[in-house]
Amino acid sequence: MRASHLHSNLEALSILEPADEAAIRARAADAIAEIEASVRTAWLPLPLDVALTAAVEAVVGPDGLRAWGREAILESASGPLLGPVRSALVSLGLNPLRTLKRAPSAWGLIYRHCGALRFEARGEREAALLLDDAPPAMRDPTYLRGIEGAFEAAIAIGGGEEARARFEGLGEPLELVCTWR
Repeated sequence: MRASHLHSNLEALSILEPADEAAIRARAADAIAEIEASVRTAWLPLPLDVALTAAVEAVVGPDGLRAWGREAILESASGPLLGPVRSALVSLGLNPLRTLKRAPSAWGLIYRHCGALRFEARGEREAALLLDDAPPAMRDPTYLRGIEGAFEAAIAIGGGEEARARFEGLGEPLELVCTWR
């Protein structure tokens, strides 16, 4: 996983209450130390993000995890990793379908050896992202809830309201159904 994105995930902890952020930092101290010691262009092992995500949910619960996942993608979309993707979307004219259609490209910027993401339009206000060959660590239900929050932010970046992103089962491929108003 690209260290730049993990740094954005750490920056997104600032949306939480200070006591919650401190508790998360204590729970995931080893993973956080490794992330903070890395250069932003490095590739880091996925289990570091899984550990951070588990710590977030343990402290703030599933709703807090989703909010943190949304904020983390907004941080990343403002930075050097996903900022160019966001700029390209703005030049094309933002909408949720266009944003989600570019998700497989963004996935490749963030993840390495974490499956192949495919886009499937299902209607004017619905799409699916299909993840083939996801590694076992990525199939952790807590980690998937964090990804759901991140894709809700992607839909919002594209101008969608009342964004919902939910994984439908844990089969192959993993299927993330995205809807909005």
